[in-house]
Amino acid sequence: MSVLPGNPPDAVILEGAFTDIEIPEGFPHPFTWYYWRFPYIQYYFSQDSIKANKFILPNVENLKKMRTPLMILHSKDDHMVPFRMAEEIYSIAKSVLKSEEKVRLVAFDGSLGYLHNGLYRDPGLPNFIREFVQFVAK
Repeated sequence: MSVLPGNPPDAVILEGAFTDIEIPEGFPHPFTWYYWRFPYIQYYFSQDSIKANKFILPNVENLKKMRTPLMILHSKDDHMVPFRMAEEIYSIAKSVLKSEEKVRLVAFDGSLGYLHNGLYRDPGLPNFIREFVQFVAK
């Protein structure tokens, strides 16, 4: 999650999100493959910050400022981001928003083999998202 200028969103959906991450010096940048895939991604991940090894995603800090409903989607067999991070994000968001209703954690069983990038294959995913969007729209 990054803090962007302008109006706050009506809600946020996170998929396989880290709690916090800082790229250490000399470590390959995990988001470099996004450059060729998504237009304007350079706005968020500039080459200068990658070269300077100053890339930080302070998600926990951002969660503490959040006031909008949140849905967290995470597979229990995620090999890149441990499921415990989703549980930590869920716990922090519940305490900040002071509501279990505004925060949803949708956990996908590890036996489904979705790992980090496969949640889109779940046939129930559109329904989870639809229900959340309908809740927010009330």
